[in-house]
Amino acid sequence: MEELTTAEIAARVGKTERTVQRWLKSGKLPALPLASKRYGVNPKDLEHLKLPEHLTESGEIALEVMQIQYPIEEKYEHLQFTIDDLMERLHDAEEKIERLQYRLDQILREVRENAANKKKTSARRVSSTKKRKRLKIGDIYLDSILPLDLVSLSVFAEQHGVPWSAVTRAIKDYELFPERGTWKDGWRTVKVAIDERGCKTFYELFHGRPGFTRCNGCPHTWR
Repeated sequence: MEELTTAEIAARVGKTERTVQRWLKSGKLPALPLASKRYGVNPKDLEHLKLPEHLTESGEIALEVMQIQYPIEEKYEHLQFTIDDLMERLHDAEEKIERLQYRLDQILREVRENAANKKKTSARRVSSTKKRKRLKIGDIYLDSILPLDLVSLSVFAEQHGVPWSAVTRAIKDYELFPERGTWKDGWRTVKVAIDERGCKTFYELFHGRPGFTRCNGCPHTWR
């Protein structure tokens, strides 16, 4: 039992002193009157009165459940946020792996073509010293014309409103893998080009960039 004044009781339960006086008068708060306007009260009674609307035992249990439930909900929301973040990172990683696989395919194709060209060169040297004539139309050799499955990267970037500096940065960061060579496309000389898959990668990299201009082929799907 504790000896407290009505003001001290009110401070303990978070109520006004007048409310405490009504509780004492009605018997809601059992107390033993003492000297100097003090009362002997049971601390457990004060704890009960501190609960909202003086909950019953079942109400106290429900309150405890709610107090446990709120931290669980906060943890669930944090966990859900973490899962979403991981899924986004996984998606980005899958795109990078796809681009790296594309670059690896390019390298392997170049290696095979170089090996085949070396064999052809050796065979030509052994079989004949005659130089094979290159086919041409007018003043343009056929093997110098830009293949139909390639487009000029500089022209493609200009059509979509992407500055060349951003394109070269993507190439340096191993995000975009163009074909390199020397081709003729009308009056233009093309040294850097991309195929259908490269167009799709270009769109994925830059379509969210401010100033990006869509063309009729966007989003440039690749099969």
